[in-house]
Amino acid sequence: MPDDRDLSKVPRQWLINVIYSIVGDDFRKWVSVEVKNRNDQLADNQNLMIELDPEIAAAFGSSLNISSKFIVSQTIYNYR
Repeated sequence: MPDDRDLSKVPRQWLINVIYSIVGDDFRKWVSVEVKNRNDQLADNQNLMIELDPEIAAAFGSSLNISSKFIVSQTIYNYR
């Protein structure tokens, strides 16, 4: 590990890799939860949520043409 005075110069990704190597999957889970909480809070604060009819939400969720970056399990649908 770098000295305290050099720690601010260390690339963030390197530090994350070291922490993950030591802590393991618990660190990955913690990061995932924190990112999800931040995204949920951001979506709520900036009114980024959309309202969908249940039928449309179900069709959207079962579609095979959704981007691979879309994760249904992390999406919150606001039903009317």
